Amino acid sequence: INDEWSAAVNDARTRYTDFDAKVINNPSLPATQDMVDATMATDNPADVAYHLGTHPDEARAISALPPIQQAIAIGRIEAKLSIPHSNKRTSAPAPVNKVRGGVSTGNINPEDMTPEQYDEWRFKGGGT
Repeated sequence: INDEWSAAVNDARTRYTDFDAKVINNPSLPATQDMVDATMATDNPADVAYHLGTHPDEARAISALPPIQQAIAIGRIEAKLSIPHSNKRTSAPAPVNKVRGGVSTGNINPEDMTPEQYDEWRFKGGGT
C-alpha cells in the first residue's frame, strides 16, 4: 500500500503543482484515520486526497461523521472524480433560432386586435 501511495503521490505532483502544500504539508487539513484508510483504498488515492486538500470545509464535514459515513463520503468523492471529462467539441450544427411570435403589421386590422396586440403594433410603429 505504501508503494502504491508513493507512486500515486509522485504522479499527482506532476499534475498538481501545489499537491504538497495542499495535502502532504498541510497540518490544518482535517483527516481522521478512517478517512485516510478509506482514501488509501480508492483507485485514485492521491486525487481524492488532493480534492480534500482543496476543499477543506468538505474534509472538515467528513471528519465529523461516523466512520462508516466517512468511508461512504470518500467513495462519493472517488466516484465524482472518476467521471471522465470530455473536452470534445461537437460537430453538430448550431441550434436553429426559435420562431418568435408577434403582431403582423400586414393584414390585421387594428380594430380586430386585442389591446395587447394593438399596444405592440403601436410600439413597433404601426399606424404612422
